[in-house]
Amino acid sequence: MLYVADEVFLTGTAAEITPVRSIDRIAIGSGTVGPVTRAIMERFARITRDGEDPYQWLTFVNKSSARASKRMRSSQTVNSK
Repeated sequence: MLYVADEVFLTGTAAEITPVRSIDRIAIGSGTVGPVTRAIMERFARITRDGEDPYQWLTFVNKSSARASKRMRSSQTVNSK
């Protein structure tokens, strides 16, 4: 049944959200990241990287290091543009 799916993605601690383009060399959907997968990836990034946490899912071990990490990511984003 996976061969007829519009989109497939895998999740894991290291992989986070990983789109699947093909299974057994058969393209899934258009063979590119689909809109649902992209939306989930973007939302996941906003929660884990940007700290957008409306459901209080995140628990920081050290709040000051979390703030420092967020500042560092922000400065890297600005510098990479």
